[in-house]
Amino acid sequence: VVGGRVQSGRFDSDNAVSLRSSLPLLDIQKRLTRTNHVSDLRRYTVYGYQNFQVLDSLLVTVGLSYDGIRYPVNHQAPPITGRAERKSRVSPKAGFIWSPWPGTQIRGAYSRSLGGVSFDQSIRIEPSQVAGFTQAFRSISPQSKTMSPPAAEFEMSGVGIEQKLPQQSYLGVPTKTYLGAVGRVLTEEGRTVQGGYSTRLRLGPGGVPTAGEVQQVEMSRSQEFRESSLNLYMNQLLGDHFTASMEYKVSHANLDISAKNPPFSARLSDAEALLHRVRLAGLVNLSNGLFLQADSVWHAQDNMDRGLPEENFWQVNALIGYRFLRRRAEVRVGLENIFDRDYRLNPLNRHSRLPRERTLMVSGKFEF
Repeated sequence: VVGGRVQSGRFDSDNAVSLRSSLPLLDIQKRLTRTNHVSDLRRYTVYGYQNFQVLDSLLVTVGLSYDGIRYPVNHQAPPITGRAERKSRVSPKAGFIWSPWPGTQIRGAYSRSLGGVSFDQSIRIEPSQVAGFTQAFRSISPQSKTMSPPAAEFEMSGVGIEQKLPQQSYLGVPTKTYLGAVGRVLTEEGRTVQGGYSTRLRLGPGGVPTAGEVQQVEMSRSQEFRESSLNLYMNQLLGDHFTASMEYKVSHANLDISAKNPPFSARLSDAEALLHRVRLAGLVNLSNGLFLQADSVWHAQDNMDRGLPEENFWQVNALIGYRFLRRRAEVRVGLENIFDRDYRLNPLNRHSRLPRERTLMVSGKFEF
């Protein structure tokens, strides 16, 4: 697989900031500063991937990409600036899928990539996975905790093993068991520029300090986010119609943000959290198209003594649905968060969006 991408765009940013004195002795009248900048975005990408069937049981994937991007350093945090930077990165990719014996699959992957800026973060045409591991990200750090840095550097590494046990019979019911374990480490590094103002004071008549020149300044923020996760699961088929599953996931996340504005520097954030998740589910699929599903999900989070409270809660969901037109159409009705359990999870750990109150869900799907 070989390809490339050329992309260009423009940011037209305008902001107005009102300045007032916080000290009664300073003669800073209410003033309005307005800035407007038009900045260009240019990105060039080339990539190539090659799959090697080394053995009948071993598939190896190697790849390489080059990204070059020119972008405005600050087009969204007032006061904005028209300054632009250039950044480039060579990103290797590698992965493998190995089936050493029947029913077993071991896979691993490593990938580096370069993020984008604003809408550019949402566009990608090269392969998004290596050996079944996602390598395409809009951002890895939680945007509800921090601003996503432009042109962030991503790194992903993962390994997994899936095992299918031989078919057995329990109380006359044929069973199949599927086990799996997947570990993954994600990191994001980047730098964000934020604006500010500084005021030079002057001495007026009688030695009274008065406001002097107001200057726009920049502050550089460096941030690093890292999340390590382990996912264990088991799926059990009981006959032709019933499936039971259990899943456990633990993730540890750390966000480190520091500011540097010579000659000053400071650590702004050093957040850390540990999240446990357990899911128990059952699914009944009938041959007439009717299906029923129920699951219970438990979350427990430790914010590692960062001043935030710990969280521990269960949510229970159930639904019923019907498939028809040879499974091309489907309708389902369900009740989520049956026991009306609210929660306060730290978004530092990745988790699916959960309802905060009892919620009726109705959906339909049609494939053509």
